[in-house]
Amino acid sequence: MKDEVFSERLDLFYVKLVQWIVKMNSDSMVDVKIPDKETLVNTEFLKSRANLIIAGLDLATELKRNVKTLILMY
Repeated sequence: MKDEVFSERLDLFYVKLVQWIVKMNSDSMVDVKIPDKETLVNTEFLKSRANLIIAGLDLATELKRNVKTLILMY
């Protein structure tokens, strides 16, 4: 039963990872030009990029904990 639960969690992490990658590579992030004279545009870009990086680190931590649990199960 634990194997099935782990497999389901791993599938969920895969979906989350794909969503995160799509957000990081989205056109809205690419369309914003960093060397712009408007600091508001630059600030928004950096804020959204920083939030995505933090979300990615949180996702990596969750994944690490799940893999560690699987290793300790066996």
